[in-house]
Amino acid sequence: MLSAANFELLSAALMPTEDIRDCLNESFSDYLISLPKFDDAGWQMFLRRQGIDLSLSLVGVRDNRVMSFSLVSPRGIDRWRIAVMGARPIARGTGIAARLLDETIAAAARLDLRGVELEVFAQNARALRLYQSRGFVALCALHGYEAVAGTRGGQHQVSPVSVDEAACWALAFERDHATSLPWQVGGDALRAVPGSPVCLRLEGAQILYSEATGAVTVLSLLDLDPEYRAAVALLDMLRASFPEAILRAPQLQAQHGPAIAFLKAGWVQHGLYQLLMRRDFAEMGESC
Repeated sequence: MLSAANFELLSAALMPTEDIRDCLNESFSDYLISLPKFDDAGWQMFLRRQGIDLSLSLVGVRDNRVMSFSLVSPRGIDRWRIAVMGARPIARGTGIAARLLDETIAAAARLDLRGVELEVFAQNARALRLYQSRGFVALCALHGYEAVAGTRGGQHQVSPVSVDEAACWALAFERDHATSLPWQVGGDALRAVPGSPVCLRLEGAQILYSEATGAVTVLSLLDLDPEYRAAVALLDMLRASFPEAILRAPQLQAQHGPAIAFLKAGWVQHGLYQLLMRRDFAEMGESC
């Protein structure tokens, strides 16, 4: 029977990137939500979109085959984010996930970083228990939403901005307001959004969304106003602009932040949600 000791831990940068991709595809074939099976182009886009640095990441290898992984994104200059962890079904229950997590935490501590963070679905009980056993604490819930049918809202004087301007604004928002944002809605991630997303600003609020056939996805929604009034107006404007489209926002909307706007705007909250978790090496930092 396999155990964690049967795997060699290596830097992900030492293994063929397609081997890591294949391991991820197999690992998430039975996940809580349906994920695309990455081809080479999709995999490279995923690495960019998640800000993953393979030189900081680890894999568990047996018989020269990647069997598990812990892929890391730098989070500013003083924190790491575990972008994704997983293991092939045959490697589950061996303890390799715990070993990878322990070594990722230890590597961050050796660099004198402030801590490590991650997102996990609250309904993923096995993963949640593992993270809690290693000192990760939930900062906040991250919800997803879908627009109900119909239109609402009026005309507003919005200002289109470039993706780079939107990314800089989001970085400043996080820095100046001591607010923990999940990686995917922050400035570094916005620069890696594929295609041609639309970025609009209204008063102290900013929205970035992408449009595909019959669907609109809100990629980031932020507001300097804690009541999120301008953000609500932006969401209303979006519904009025796309009355026939499916409007969605993934499970990345912090409960005391953008989630306020989606609820006020009448969007329907998903039952499945994530937790933003952090293991700080000193005392716990701010919540969101």
